[in-house]
Amino acid sequence: MRTIAEIVQADLCIGCGLCEALTGRRVSMALTTAGSLRPMPVDGFTDTEEGIAVSACPGVVAEARPFDAPRSDPVWGRYRSLAMAWAGDPDVRYRSSTGGVLSALACHALASELVSFVLHVGPDPDRPAHSSSILSESPAEVLANAGSRYGPTAPLARLADALDRDEPFAVIAKPCDLGVIHRLSHTDPRVDRRCVLRLAMVCGGQSRFSKTAELLDRFGVTEDEVTELRYRGHGNPGPTFVRTADGATHETTYLDMWADEAGWDLETRCKLCPDALGACADIAAADVWPGGAPTGEDDGFNAMVVRSEVGA
Repeated sequence: MRTIAEIVQADLCIGCGLCEALTGRRVSMALTTAGSLRPMPVDGFTDTEEGIAVSACPGVVAEARPFDAPRSDPVWGRYRSLAMAWAGDPDVRYRSSTGGVLSALACHALASELVSFVLHVGPDPDRPAHSSSILSESPAEVLANAGSRYGPTAPLARLADALDRDEPFAVIAKPCDLGVIHRLSHTDPRVDRRCVLRLAMVCGGQSRFSKTAELLDRFGVTEDEVTELRYRGHGNPGPTFVRTADGATHETTYLDMWADEAGWDLETRCKLCPDALGACADIAAADVWPGGAPTGEDDGFNAMVVRSEVGA
């Protein structure tokens, strides 16, 4: 496929936000009636912008980073170490998803001045049921945006802002988003100089907003009433939690939220995913549950796949 329009038409777009970053928001990520984020207008690129976008688009390209790692596994790929881990700060472990490893590592990178800020995602301050791309400059800001965001999100929408700052930064994103950053490094030398730490959550697919809308309908809540929405966290896995403007709260369990796989409403590209395990990440973190699924609440444990020297 040679154009973004073709990729969108084939429903292979994941809504990562690269198109918005490359065009200075002349092309923006907009929510479709199907509940997906898509670049609009799809014909709003210069030839140069579109060439770069297509060459890095996760809808049609997947490429692992060439790590000099001593171990290789047919499932996990190249790596330096595999371990179980969790955040040492009990509050971080409780508030974050699973064991809080990614949040803890991002906070450490800031506190140790390895990075100046973190590019990640959090609740949209204007539409809390949705998510937005965030630049966090302190551990407190990282924790304010901790927790899984299962709906459509464009984490790379602010990638150009991050690169333009000419400061070292970390990124927390899905494996496919980190694949974009790796591919972009082929055409933009700033990427490898400035994006010095790449953290991935092992991913089971991105749901369209229709999954969140179904949840709100079940609670009898309209989107405009929502002031807080947590998919995970405050325990492991923690409840899916909604607060409304009148102070009312609603919650359901993680298992009840995701029990019926037919209702997940994943993006088409996620059903064809070539990399759920973060082949472009310095460190990838996964859920750890005996048997593969939670049977109740626990303290929170991550599997940590360390791939690069920076990650080690």
